[in-house]
Amino acid sequence: MSEVLIIDDDLSQLDLFSTAFRQKEFSVLRAESGEEGITMARERQPALILLDIAMPGMDGMEVLKKLRADPKTNSLKVLLMTNLTRPGLAEEVALSGANDFIMKTDLTPKEMVERAKKLMTNVE
Repeated sequence: MSEVLIIDDDLSQLDLFSTAFRQKEFSVLRAESGEEGITMARERQPALILLDIAMPGMDGMEVLKKLRADPKTNSLKVLLMTNLTRPGLAEEVALSGANDFIMKTDLTPKEMVERAKKLMTNVE
């Protein structure tokens, strides 16, 4: 069973995505902050991290920088997700080191799981 770490400060989003992944036989780890997510990533080495960009304190882009700078987590697959629209976001994401990026509003939870499965099976 593949393990997925979802890092999002929005509890309703955490519940929604956790349920969708569990229904498809994934083991789900949940973190409500960037700091908590980094700790879990280091300890558990999940197959995929779904990382929200907009979070208080340490945002998703900073979390990703820390993950990529750490030899223990730098090769983990990370899917950035957001509902943000702002100038320069696409460029920032392209340079971030993320494996993939989605707008949360563009995909249903089921489609999110399918996108994640494809990402996990792609060997870089």
